[in-house]
Amino acid sequence: MAELKPTSVRFIDRERRMIDLIRDKVIMSYPLNAIPDDLYQALADLADTAPVKEDNLGMLRARVDKASMGSLNLDNPFPINSAIKRIRLTLTDEAIEDRINDLEGQFLALQGRSFEDTADERVDLYRNLHLDDSKLDLFRLGAVEMYGSASYANIKKDPRVSLCVSWPLPNEVTQRGLQINCIAEIVPPGDPFYKYMRILLALFGVRYVDTGKAEYPCAYKLWVSEIKDKSLADTEGFVL
Repeated sequence: MAELKPTSVRFIDRERRMIDLIRDKVIMSYPLNAIPDDLYQALADLADTAPVKEDNLGMLRARVDKASMGSLNLDNPFPINSAIKRIRLTLTDEAIEDRINDLEGQFLALQGRSFEDTADERVDLYRNLHLDDSKLDLFRLGAVEMYGSASYANIKKDPRVSLCVSWPLPNEVTQRGLQINCIAEIVPPGDPFYKYMRILLALFGVRYVDTGKAEYPCAYKLWVSEIKDKSLADTEGFVL
């Protein structure tokens, strides 16, 4: 049996709201949708809802940015791999190009000082990136691949992934839950998007994670295709 060639993102058509993939000269199309409004707002407000100054691990404990990513490998007995990824909103490619040098300079200025001493500056940097909605890409999320193992291998073969996120709703006892089915586009080191996501990952990294690599393998542009509500809520009419 001939080995399947990797599937790659061929084209993102914002006007038609479609994502085209190509494998073995076969083009497959999937819908392109916007990030759900409440998830968009929760990620934009992340630094405000979990103040780093009051709790140095606040951003790490904030659950909205901790997504379980499911990827597929049909050669395995249990074909679905699940891994925790830190998801972020992303600027548009044009905005990243314009700001990446300045952003790298601001992040470099934080180095050599304790996390506690730079907490306010880190929050301000994060907050300022999300002030102008017109500069943010509403159709994708971003993440960094830290280890380059199962998720990375699976996505190179099949870029369809599912993100599962949940977070507490203000003044409510219920949790908001979403399954977001995405097309993952691999972005290599050196690309401005990769540099941008690398900074966003490290911005609130209280503890250094030693992956044994000089660079992370890649970043992902996670193009939103399908959204399913997975909120924990009482089923109407259910009786014990």
